[in-house]
Amino acid sequence: MCGISGVVSSIDRRADIEACRHVLAHRGPDSLGMTHHRIGEAFVSVVHNRLSVIDLTDDANQPFFNADKSAYLVYNGEIYNYLELREELAKAGVVFRTASDTEVLLQGLLHWGIEACLSRLNGMWAFAFCDLKNARFFFARDRFGIKPFYYTIDESGFSFGSEIKFILAIAKRKFRLDGQTTARYITQHLLETDPQRTFFEGISKLPAGHYAELDLRSRKPELKLTRYYRAAAGSGQWPMEEAKERLQYLLRDSIALQLRSDVKVGVLLSGGIDSSAIACIAQRHTRDKSDSDISLLSLTSKGSPFDEGPYVEKVERHIGATAERIDIGRDAVKFLDLLSEVQWFNDEPITSFSAVAYYQMMARARELGITVLLTGQGADEIFCGYKKYLGFYLQSLLREGNVSGFGKEVAKFAINGAFVYDVHWAEMKRYVSPGANLRILGPALRGYEPLALTLKSRSLIDRQVFDIEHTSIPALLHYEDRLSMAFSREIRVPFLDHRIVEFALSCRDEHRIGAGWTKRVLREAVADVIPHQIAWRKDKNGFAVPQIEWMKTALRSHIERLFNGDCLMYDMRLVEKSELLSLYQSYCHAFFDSVSYKRIFSALALEVWLRRYSEHIA
Repeated sequence: MCGISGVVSSIDRRADIEACRHVLAHRGPDSLGMTHHRIGEAFVSVVHNRLSVIDLTDDANQPFFNADKSAYLVYNGEIYNYLELREELAKAGVVFRTASDTEVLLQGLLHWGIEACLSRLNGMWAFAFCDLKNARFFFARDRFGIKPFYYTIDESGFSFGSEIKFILAIAKRKFRLDGQTTARYITQHLLETDPQRTFFEGISKLPAGHYAELDLRSRKPELKLTRYYRAAAGSGQWPMEEAKERLQYLLRDSIALQLRSDVKVGVLLSGGIDSSAIACIAQRHTRDKSDSDISLLSLTSKGSPFDEGPYVEKVERHIGATAERIDIGRDAVKFLDLLSEVQWFNDEPITSFSAVAYYQMMARARELGITVLLTGQGADEIFCGYKKYLGFYLQSLLREGNVSGFGKEVAKFAINGAFVYDVHWAEMKRYVSPGANLRILGPALRGYEPLALTLKSRSLIDRQVFDIEHTSIPALLHYEDRLSMAFSREIRVPFLDHRIVEFALSCRDEHRIGAGWTKRVLREAVADVIPHQIAWRKDKNGFAVPQIEWMKTALRSHIERLFNGDCLMYDMRLVEKSELLSLYQSYCHAFFDSVSYKRIFSALALEVWLRRYSEHIA
């Protein structure tokens, strides 16, 4: 895990890159590497900030050149199956001089070519591969966008980096806010809805599952984008028992691969099905291999209805290990005070105080010396863990004319009682009304269309793919990467092994959500591995924070003072002040959850973010 950045320009910008080389130092504190060269009319400067995880020697530092110096690589991420690929390349005559996955990736690109190499990789990556011999620069991002890659093209040339803040620093100019991105955030509380757009007009993302080519001999830099991967459903119609066995194998193999590391590894344990499964399978694997036990890190909130402590204790007893507890406490003002700092590292606004809690967890992970952490991110989206998926599933049954199946599923979920948890009217409105918050938009943002989230817009599988590519997964991966790398921690996500994603999308709908249960096939697959009470748990908390109450009580005076004062969001005509004040009063006095806390938090976070990034915003 590292930070990569660089510039391709018609003028020598070595001095600029030298001045900005430490902007991403938090992503890679172990070494700083740079290279500068010229090809034709192009001046190229590249920086690598390294976090050492596999092969800790200096020989594995980057930029990493091949033996004859005809190509080099700067790379952020991990290739989990690098040992298998190394063996395959060695049989083909490739000679290695390090034990790093970086060298395996570089040699794979040289030996197989970019598309054939990318199809073989199991991991997460964002890299820049320079073919000096043919004057080509290639950039690639992993299948699901776990690792970030930003770029801008303007009159000064092409600039890229792992975080937006590098682009802002090297560009030496201000950027306008992207209207569509900002409007969707304010009205729908959504981030990462577009595969390329960011909050800054002119700063783009390399889309997940894509690679790009830059001809260094061209006088005007132009990126040629190619999509090499798309998440899609297969034709698997396995019976439940076979599906369960397939998933058991995939989970064991994915977790085993992602435990590969030359530094300390841990698991973020929430007490839910996903993280408990990872912790239990990982603990069993390390014991079978006679390795040291993995570390467990948990977020708790003693005395709160959201406290995961009792479930964490069940996992601890089950595997005979003790988790390091981080109690978030009840100091809401502390969370508010951290909001500016958290959003600086996140580059863009966040959507809840849960991200602040996550930030505190990463600080503790660094104190404990845990460099690599596995999380359960992605399981809810691929195995239908959210209650919204029940609506899409029931709708699909009706569309197929399966009225009997519809009735049976409604009855089973009602009898089971699982559907009563996590159902909030304020959130459900998003799937009924496509633009329930448009009046709050100021003149600068009127006319932007909300993203279609309603039930009628998609089938179950279409909605899952949509969440993987456009909303849920990209937004969660964004803050997990930025806030972990703020403390130089590496996050790994076993459920986003592409084999598991493809398996899940290929299962029958009723195996993902059916018979009265969400995540049905996952529950069946891990029932013998994790505690029974967790495998068949009906409620869902995760790393929850009591923010709904905080914003009505402990933080009310702070929020009212902010909203009633001079705000950049009013000055920039992004938000209507009177509408926001009225909305907040309704939120504070509502008898039930008719107003989502997200509508208030989005405005709060946006204003704090605008103030922190004001020097970069036109």
